[in-house]
Amino acid sequence: MQVTLVVSRFFENTQGFARAVAGHAGVPVVLLKGDETFERGVRAMRSSTRVWFEGFGPLLEQLLDAPRSWNLPRACLRVAEYELARLPLAKLRGRISDLIVPEAAAASKLSAVLGRDLDGELSMRVHSYETDLRRQILEQVTPGEDISRLVWLLLKHPGDLSRGTWRSIGNISQNCRGRVLIVGQAPEELRTYLTEACGVEVVDEDPADTSPVDSIVTWRKETDSAAASERYRARLCQAGTPVATGPGASPASPAATTKFRLGGEWPRPAATDEAPRPVRVKAQPPLVSVVVPVYNDADRVDVALWSLRRQTYRDIEILVVDDGSTDGTARAVAKHLNDRRVRYLYKPHSGRPETRNLGVREARGAYVAWLGSDDESLPNRFMKQVEAVRQDPSIDIVHTDGLIFRPDGTLHECRRYKPFTAEEFPRRLMAGFATICPILDTSAMIRRSLYDRIGPYDPAFLRCQDYDFYIRTAMAGDVRYKHIPLALVKVHQNPPTPEKTALMVDFYTRLATKIVDFFGPERLTDPAARDLHLPSCLIMAEYLAAIVTVLKVKPGHTLYERAQQYLKQAITTGGTLDRVDAYRLLGVMMRATGDDGLAELYLARAAHYGQPVPRVPKEPAIAALRPGARESCPAGAAESQPEAAETEPVEGVRSLAAIAVAGYVAGPLVK
Repeated sequence: MQVTLVVSRFFENTQGFARAVAGHAGVPVVLLKGDETFERGVRAMRSSTRVWFEGFGPLLEQLLDAPRSWNLPRACLRVAEYELARLPLAKLRGRISDLIVPEAAAASKLSAVLGRDLDGELSMRVHSYETDLRRQILEQVTPGEDISRLVWLLLKHPGDLSRGTWRSIGNISQNCRGRVLIVGQAPEELRTYLTEACGVEVVDEDPADTSPVDSIVTWRKETDSAAASERYRARLCQAGTPVATGPGASPASPAATTKFRLGGEWPRPAATDEAPRPVRVKAQPPLVSVVVPVYNDADRVDVALWSLRRQTYRDIEILVVDDGSTDGTARAVAKHLNDRRVRYLYKPHSGRPETRNLGVREARGAYVAWLGSDDESLPNRFMKQVEAVRQDPSIDIVHTDGLIFRPDGTLHECRRYKPFTAEEFPRRLMAGFATICPILDTSAMIRRSLYDRIGPYDPAFLRCQDYDFYIRTAMAGDVRYKHIPLALVKVHQNPPTPEKTALMVDFYTRLATKIVDFFGPERLTDPAARDLHLPSCLIMAEYLAAIVTVLKVKPGHTLYERAQQYLKQAITTGGTLDRVDAYRLLGVMMRATGDDGLAELYLARAAHYGQPVPRVPKEPAIAALRPGARESCPAGAAESQPEAAETEPVEGVRSLAAIAVAGYVAGPLVK
């Protein structure tokens, strides 16, 4: 992850906020002035994953008018009260994901205006950094925590909910069934998750409606949520579930109410709860064959199979392919064989690629879907995926978003993916080595005939065999992809061991070489880079340096040496800005490998290239931005704004690069 901060004006805590972002572990930071030139700004932002604008400045205005700005990462924008009247709301559409304003009343008004004027298509959230932000994120935040909440807004997925809210949504979904009544001001994601992913019917509170419901959810509400819950309790069916409460709600009756702890584990369904209805197996092949590769995972494969047997779309077969397990996996699967859709296949241990290939060969369906033995499919997963291919029969691969869990069972994130075209897919794959694969494999449903055309999984890739398969689909050029923007799987991740990480680096080297050799730099260059006429050596260096930095590839490895070779070529043949970027990337690579001394040297060259090295600044580098920020304010406005401390000491500041403890600071700070 890389963050770009564009400062057009100073707020009371701008300096502390910038330091907090720069000090966040593993987050490189680029710091720009709000009146920076368009070329420098785009060059910095095109390689970033998060962008934050402090104030509405000239650079942002230029970006909103640029035809290629849609290709840059979506951003957060914090504005002052005097800037609200001149915000071009229509132009912000699709560019800004989170808008932070000074007052709760302004936030409410802007939310209403955006929803009414932009047809509800803009997923921009409006926050207040004085009051509402506290209630929305932690409910009660002390002044010292304000900065950490702003950092959370920047580092979260653009436009998404907090992890705590997602945990509440997940906990509630595990305790709701049938017809669900929502009382209070619940986020729209709760309704979407319950209806689209879990397949339950949701109704809103309506005093005139007396029809029975199976579950009641009381979400945070400003007033009388307890009274409202009691008012609707009479509508519960005789076999209704307890009332489920979201964060901040006041239960009507504690003895009859289920509460959920935001920091606790996401409960998994017990295998004995609500056994699936018997399914009549058709004589003809099913539409979807779900393949579950498993190796020594007896403790978790049971939950994965229950999640498949509870699917609302029933025309599936479930193939459990056991790669020679020795831990009782066969016994765990045996309890599911009473469902005639479940088939168990055993083979001697030979690795994941051959396990996958056996599942594909045995699949009878027109589509092959995948699920990890430690993952879960939400009830409506195949209903949604089958709807997608029926609406467009030309689609070859359907994939979705996912809920990612840590090893301890707590939610890490709701991971959002982006749709892409066949033309964009190669560069998404190349960038994915340092971030995430553009397709969540455990959510994928793939046309069976595609394997006959593309070929099976390569046994040479004991890891990353799915990545290799998707690269080959991109090389085919005529494969159609469909993304469903809904979390329909739960993924339980375990951090790789150092041995597995080293193995992944070797596989990534081979895969990256395959992509570069086949597509070439031109196909792997994004539109913004083409507009800026960046040299191909710098484009390749950016991709490889990102992999080296994220995976901490050691010097001497082929990947490291190749990235360094491209960077030195950019320094030798590129223009001034190309050399700045190349020196900066060299500094990032050196820092990732622990060579801080050499990293400081390269970062200093990036910050001061072509200029005499200035004397050591007496105050933080961010203070150098203040003159431009004051010039961007209207007459008299700057004097009325609270100023950050001009002389606040920062120990250990030796250069402009020192503010980025875990990353780097861009050259544009010093002209």
